[in-house]
Amino acid sequence: MPNLLNKTQIKSQLNLQNIHADIFDEINSTNEFLKNKQKSAQIQVCIAEMQTEGRGRLQREWYSPFGENIYLSLRCTIDKKFSELGGLSIITGLSICEILKNIPNVMLKWPNDVYVDGKKIAGCLIELQNEVQASSDIIIGLGLNVNMDHADLDQVWASIKTITGKTADRNGLIIELINELIKNISIFEAQGLVPFLEFHQAHDYLLNKTVNLSIGNKKYQGVAKGLNAAGHLGLLIDNQLQYFSSGEASLRA
Repeated sequence: MPNLLNKTQIKSQLNLQNIHADIFDEINSTNEFLKNKQKSAQIQVCIAEMQTEGRGRLQREWYSPFGENIYLSLRCTIDKKFSELGGLSIITGLSICEILKNIPNVMLKWPNDVYVDGKKIAGCLIELQNEVQASSDIIIGLGLNVNMDHADLDQVWASIKTITGKTADRNGLIIELINELIKNISIFEAQGLVPFLEFHQAHDYLLNKTVNLSIGNKKYQGVAKGLNAAGHLGLLIDNQLQYFSSGEASLRA
């Protein structure tokens, strides 16, 4: 019997009460639901037992079986321009790292994937809805593999259950994750990415490794040297440090 979502438990244990949560048994996509929902002054959260059209970065499908994992999207307004949001996927990934702190070797692969021992356990997708003056209306979508133990995927993956051998409480994890994410968004809004850089360095999957970076048709190769204050990836290429704001990073030869 799956550990089903409990809206009453989730809502009652969130640190902020200015949150509206919609929870579904099945939905096409939690991000799409919030995109089509009227904007509110409240923080809006959508959670589902399963998604039929879940997706990650670059329109990739996100595998979303019923009652096993976390599929969650959060919509809010942040007092930053779009050009200042480069670190948002970083703090989202680090929020996941924080709630998984009891699992060894949890690492963040720039810009938005969480790995354990080289296997992907979570990912996120940031979408800008609107920019008004110095504020941005954003949707943060994330997926975390919790109790999934079988999947026919074209990449190596892990879940909390495959790592620990135990079924985890998704409701408790969702509460932790929303609280951590909202706290970190508030810090990021006030201070930017700088307060997170030390924690990121300790969880940097790419640090000091040879990285192949694809940006459209352009290819770069260099040694990863961490992030700058804008969340851009530093690569040492031909003894020169260059920073990149976006791209697809790979450790494959």
